[in-house]
Amino acid sequence: MLLTTLLPNVISHNSLQFAPPYTPSNPFPENGATDVSIYVNLSWTGGDPEGDNVTYDVYFGMFTPPQKVSSNQSTNSFDPGNLEFNITYYWQIVAWDEYGESATGPIWNFTTRDNSPPNTPLYPQPPTGAEDISIYIILSWTGGDPDGDNVTYDVYFGDSDPPPKVIDKQTAITYHPGTLEFDTKYYWQIVAWDEYGYSTTGPIWNFTTRTNNPPNTPSNPIPVNGAINVVINTFLEWDGGDPDGDPVNYDIYFGIATPPQLIKENHSNTTYKPGTMNYSTTYYWKIISYDQFDTMSEGPIWTFTTEEEINKKPIRPSISGVKGIHVPNRIYDYNFVTTDPDGDDVLYYIDWGDGTFEYWFGPYESGENVTKSHSWPPLTKLYEIQVRAKDIYGAESDWGKMYVFVLNSRSATGSIIERFFVRIIQKFPIFEQILKLGKILNLWFKPSMKEKRENNLFCARSIK
Repeated sequence: MLLTTLLPNVISHNSLQFAPPYTPSNPFPENGATDVSIYVNLSWTGGDPEGDNVTYDVYFGMFTPPQKVSSNQSTNSFDPGNLEFNITYYWQIVAWDEYGESATGPIWNFTTRDNSPPNTPLYPQPPTGAEDISIYIILSWTGGDPDGDNVTYDVYFGDSDPPPKVIDKQTAITYHPGTLEFDTKYYWQIVAWDEYGYSTTGPIWNFTTRTNNPPNTPSNPIPVNGAINVVINTFLEWDGGDPDGDPVNYDIYFGIATPPQLIKENHSNTTYKPGTMNYSTTYYWKIISYDQFDTMSEGPIWTFTTEEEINKKPIRPSISGVKGIHVPNRIYDYNFVTTDPDGDDVLYYIDWGDGTFEYWFGPYESGENVTKSHSWPPLTKLYEIQVRAKDIYGAESDWGKMYVFVLNSRSATGSIIERFFVRIIQKFPIFEQILKLGKILNLWFKPSMKEKRENNLFCARSIK
């Protein structure tokens, strides 16, 4: 009974016609594709209309028909490994279901991309043949790759031609060779490599480093060489610097014997205060300059003699110039003058009161008129000009002063001026007395008699 029951089922199962898997389709890369990456993964669409399990045989190679490279794989993708550049590959997929039915796909093909070598290294910095180059130079160049591949660089550098390799496979397009030698010709070359081992060799470039000139010889001493009656608390000053722009330090020699002794090393400024000196004493001093490379310049031995008594300071300087209201951004001339009781030459220092200064300038003869030009900022303001004088031995005068009114108005009318001066008077009561004495409005506008009466009424009304 059992046999007769099972037998029809067996017969029925063997007599069924099973549908084959779907024919593989939708290849990636597309059939006939070009410029394909050499790292491509192949994929396709498969499956079975009855939902049976499907496996795939993969055929792949550079010839057609391609050879089988994978059997009975369950996935619908395949990694062929790293391919060759600019090669046409052929591939085909055969799908199998679990009952042995199969479907063979067409033979597809694609061509991998070509690979160009990296760009030739160009545009060196410093340019080839350049001279007078800093010994701290950083080399740079342009590189890259026409395919966008990653690029590394071998750097060759040295004072011989051809230069030796100093660094291998760096990613940066700059190279710091360290501190170089002066007045030396260097050669360098760059070899560019892409990630596939293709390379491009650049030309051999060269440059010559600068020579190192010694610092400027110390000169223009203050006090001047051979000076007498020098104040006992004066500063020593000199001109220094370096023709190459290098930082400079100074060794200072100073004393009452010659040659003088070293009293200060590695001094960074061109001024030095030796302290309070003795009266009626001859001093000797000398400056030696050193640049950062220890190249030196030695100045001569200078001498001066201190005063027998305290040097008299110059008289308080006087200031004169255009009176009345000043206009911004217009250049005005101002005269400064002082006399020195000892007849010494003098220098001046000006504080314009607007945040700008004229530092010690001169010297000028005692009693000589000195003219300086100045323009004022576009602010309505009362400015105080201050000036100070000192003689060549360092004695400084008291401050001389002058007040200047600046009105920031392009079309000032009488009523505007009136309101302006009312505000000034309210803020600066001292201005009342200035108006009484100076008649600033009259000096500026040169008014008619009627205008004078009106201005006087305005001044009287404001002062009340």
